[in-house]
Amino acid sequence: MDIKNFQVRQRPITHEHLNQRLQSLDGFERFWLEVLETGKFRTKPTGIYSSSETDWDDSIFISTQTIMDCYSHYDKNANRYEPLQTQKIAKTLQRICPSAKGVRVKITSGKQERGYTLPAIQIARDEFESTIKTKINWDNHIPETQEPEYDDEYDFDLLYDAMKENASEAI
Repeated sequence: MDIKNFQVRQRPITHEHLNQRLQSLDGFERFWLEVLETGKFRTKPTGIYSSSETDWDDSIFISTQTIMDCYSHYDKNANRYEPLQTQKIAKTLQRICPSAKGVRVKITSGKQERGYTLPAIQIARDEFESTIKTKINWDNHIPETQEPEYDDEYDFDLLYDAMKENASEAI
């Protein structure tokens, strides 16, 4: 067996490893995964049984306030330790969906509203997969293993843990 490309410090990418990556997402990234899976922005219910949903297939405009409302509805603890800030959402959104563009649009009352022009959902899904380095089968909502068999980059957390474990064994 030819092992010249084998990297000892890189774990193999398995289905379970990719699933673990998705399960370890938190905060806005976990919310964004949910939006990409459902293709909808869900806001809090306005009445006893009604809730508002915005479908997302093609390029759309979504206001910053709507994103914040949807995220607050999704994660009840989003404001627990600090207030939800548009800058934090903007920074994260720019990282996980680079083609989302911040814009101002005039609404019906003549006022301007800040928000984002989001690309078609398939483009956003591709960018998210690229960011988290995991290919997802969006029809079944499960991660897929893909080539190469090993990560392109070193996993420094894993390397640090291994070094720490070896140091404690030596003592």
